[in-house]
Amino acid sequence: MKLRALITDDELPGRENLAAMLHIYAQNVEVIGFADSVAECRIKIEELKPDVVFLDIELGDGTGFDVLENLEDKDFFVIFVTAYSSYAAQAFRTDATDYLLKPIDVEDLIKALDKVSERMEFKKFKTGQKVENSGTSDAKQESIKVVTNDGNEYISAEKIVYLKSINYLTLIVLDNGRELVAGHHLKEYEGQLSSDKFYRVHNSYMINIQYAETLKGGESPAVIMRGGYNIPVSRRRKEAIVRYFGAKK
Repeated sequence: MKLRALITDDELPGRENLAAMLHIYAQNVEVIGFADSVAECRIKIEELKPDVVFLDIELGDGTGFDVLENLEDKDFFVIFVTAYSSYAAQAFRTDATDYLLKPIDVEDLIKALDKVSERMEFKKFKTGQKVENSGTSDAKQESIKVVTNDGNEYISAEKIVYLKSINYLTLIVLDNGRELVAGHHLKEYEGQLSSDKFYRVHNSYMINIQYAETLKGGESPAVIMRGGYNIPVSRRRKEAIVRYFGAKK
């Protein structure tokens, strides 16, 4: 999934330079718009609904902090980009994801985007937890079409405990212990299943977080699923999952 980014800087070279860096070094980011002032940034946030806003601090009609002040729906992550280190403490008090100094270092930019991705993953886990605990009819009912040697079958997503990639096929394990080998790649099912409930914890595994019970730590972390299934967690996904289980306590 691509991160949708809005770049706000009152200087054209600043906007162009960051957009070029993202194009070259961060292909998981799509720049969806630009703004050069507090007023325009607030309008673009409302119109475009970005995932992440790169925000210069000193703008012609105010500051980046003014953009965030009294914003009704702050459903995005903020990375401040500025030539001034003196604003760092204030920036992090706004719950900014990161603070980059100009000229931007490529490594720092990539690390900041990794932080955004981790926070988004944690947010998905929290959303999934709310769905699980709500017990209301608003929870989305889904089913997926599974192509097996015996023909086509429609499986309720609610019954899926986890999915495992097996070369170009997918093993689907259900809550009653039944296992199906489906004739499609795991990536295809990832696109079909709700991101509120299903999460890719490893390159080869996707779990239904409704069945996640505990997290086993150590050098080889794993999620223990209902039924005793031990699902490995990749190093890249570990932090978001640790946060999720911490939030459940």
